[in-house]
Amino acid sequence: MSPNITCLEVKDIHLSSALSLAIDESFDIKDTAQVALLSDIHMSSQGPKEEHLGLLPLSRPTRRKYIGSALRKCLEDNQID
Repeated sequence: MSPNITCLEVKDIHLSSALSLAIDESFDIKDTAQVALLSDIHMSSQGPKEEHLGLLPLSRPTRRKYIGSALRKCLEDNQID
């Protein structure tokens, strides 16, 4: 779970009419695998809005199944459907 996702960001996601998620894999300075989670939401009252939702550390290499597992866990922990 990414502790960087705020209640306001989750609320905006729930109120949005469209949501797009992007993930970018990288390694930090200590060579720890991680993915950055970014959102692009469209709110009818405010228009498009981009947010950096946080960094998800990976316990294993940046393979599709580990990235998918980290993403699913983050979305479930923050109750994002």
